[in-house]
Amino acid sequence: MIRADELGWETTSCWVALCVGAALLLTFVVVETRIAEPLLEPSLLRNRVFSGVLIAAVLLNFAAYVSLTYSSIWMQSVLGLSPVTAGLVALPMPGAAFVVSVSFGRVMHRLPPGR
Repeated sequence: MIRADELGWETTSCWVALCVGAALLLTFVVVETRIAEPLLEPSLLRNRVFSGVLIAAVLLNFAAYVSLTYSSIWMQSVLGLSPVTAGLVALPMPGAAFVVSVSFGRVMHRLPPGR
């Protein structure tokens, strides 16, 4: 998948990787719906609020990782920073995410359920 851009999306290796990934995802879903204690209770996905928050979290994390990737490339190619320096410059982002998540977790434990 990483080399699909240079080899082409129609190559056999690319399609094999996509099909294996889809098969593994389908297997995971089937197994999780049939076991007694799944990692994620499937009935939770019927709750619109839970599903909305889950989708928003996935999109937010996707955006964060994409911006981190492209800002790292930009810092190296435009600003001329070394890979290590670019990584150190980007370090406050995961640090801030850690501090916010810990703080928000503490606040959430103080609130009553259902708020």
